[in-house]
Amino acid sequence: MSDTFFQSFAAPLNIVIAAFVILGFGVLFRKKGWFPQTADTPLYNVTVRLLMPSLILDRVVTAEGLFTDIRNLYLPPLVGFGMTLTGIIAGFVLAAVIPKKLTGLDSRKTICTFAACAGILNYGFTPIPLVEILFRNDGGKTMGILFVQNLGAELSIWTIVVMTMGGRFSRSILKRAINPPTCAILLGVLLNYTGLGRFMPQFAANTLHLLGGASIPVSIFLIGLTFADLFDGKKILARWKTSLRIAVCSCLLRLVLLPALFLILLPELPCSIELKRVIVIHLAMPSAIFPLVLSKFYGGDEQTAMDVILPNNILSVLTTSFWVAFGFYLIGS
Repeated sequence: MSDTFFQSFAAPLNIVIAAFVILGFGVLFRKKGWFPQTADTPLYNVTVRLLMPSLILDRVVTAEGLFTDIRNLYLPPLVGFGMTLTGIIAGFVLAAVIPKKLTGLDSRKTICTFAACAGILNYGFTPIPLVEILFRNDGGKTMGILFVQNLGAELSIWTIVVMTMGGRFSRSILKRAINPPTCAILLGVLLNYTGLGRFMPQFAANTLHLLGGASIPVSIFLIGLTFADLFDGKKILARWKTSLRIAVCSCLLRLVLLPALFLILLPELPCSIELKRVIVIHLAMPSAIFPLVLSKFYGGDEQTAMDVILPNNILSVLTTSFWVAFGFYLIGS
């Protein structure tokens, strides 16, 4: 066990640290005034509409044997959606079981924001480079499954996460789930499943590969810019007791209880080894950061969102490697 465990421990740790370094550059550039807020939207559009779809197509279209196991076509999205739903339900249960004076959640709004932010995990920015490094020699199958599973996670963002925060379900919200990355996943699956991807011209494949390689660092840099804008040390200090209680509860739920729950269920799940690898990596992740933005526009409590997301992303530097290594040991990968 020791050799396999510690080999699996090192790679996630290095990836998480590298991600925080890039995020730190985003914070630095904003604080120094080197990257004004007026530049955020153009960079966001380039990332979401060009770089990320390129990465998805580059990885999904070329993954050989991705759908040899037909379950890989429908199980990953169901699992991605189900993991978010389970996380949100667990958040409500924890808030109901633990007294309010211990959780710091003193209103329906803070409870809903807590459940939404703790429930949805980081399914892209850290998992993508992590899979890239750990499974670069499997023909792209694990990376392909990761993106197919992300389809379910993306759908959960614009349905149950938004509604949990207080947003009303509407066509306009659901339309947001039909975005360039989602369309790229669907197109990539179609091209891979039908075999049409084999006819892609080499220059097109090279273009996708070059553009896709820039998507992750640019995305993480954008997160750093958002953190710099939303982090308010004075607000945190003014309510540090409440912030600390919420932080402890979010870390307990997202970084301890939920990974343990999914690992108990994982060995019995009837699915491919690639999907099990993706589940292990996803369950080891901290809360997603995007709900911090959603809380501003869909009736959530922004300070509670920050209290949930920031601490467990920081603490995940220590926990992610453990859960990935332990999960891979359990599934024999």
